[in-house]
Amino acid sequence: MLDDVPQNPFSNFILAGAVALGVGVALIPRESIKLRQADRIRNGVPLREQVHFATYLAARSETPSLTFRDHLRNVGGAIEV
Repeated sequence: MLDDVPQNPFSNFILAGAVALGVGVALIPRESIKLRQADRIRNGVPLREQVHFATYLAARSETPSLTFRDHLRNVGGAIEV
């Protein structure tokens, strides 16, 4: 059935380009967060404060299974997700 479909010799390159573009676009928000965090650190706001670390510790005492990564997702400060 697929043998009847004409094959484009550039289809693999097009697919690879689309994947590369998608990955690049996916990295932009994460990089933006990192840049904003770095700017705020330079302006005197510690990263611990930016990621609400005290809130994480309090929440973890009530929910020991809470991971720091999950906390970062909840507060919008994800460094890596």
